[in-house]
Amino acid sequence: MIHTRVVRSMPALDDTKPIRRTVVFPIPFMLSNDLQPAVATLNSIFLGRLIGAGVLTAASSFFPIIFFLISFFIGIGSGGSALIGEAKGAGGLAFPLLFAYLSHTTFICGNVDSSS
Repeated sequence: MIHTRVVRSMPALDDTKPIRRTVVFPIPFMLSNDLQPAVATLNSIFLGRLIGAGVLTAASSFFPIIFFLISFFIGIGSGGSALIGEAKGAGGLAFPLLFAYLSHTTFICGNVDSSS
């Protein structure tokens, strides 16, 4: 006697309702985009009223600086990875020299003392 087993498969993409999926899918993203400015507004009210306008100014001016630094180091890492890959693909002595240069550059940029 041969036993057969019924296996249910996932519905194909054309079997579902694409309009409904298209409408329902971005709802969490839209809610997130609405909540982020609301939280930023509440933080500004809290800092401005309860702690002081000077603290609000310092917190507001800090964001562009930290955003620039994060972007700068991501750019250094991405560019360094591209250069290392290119040098490794070319072979020869260029790869170890380039790796040493980029690692020292990143170390120096990462250890700049801003307290002076």
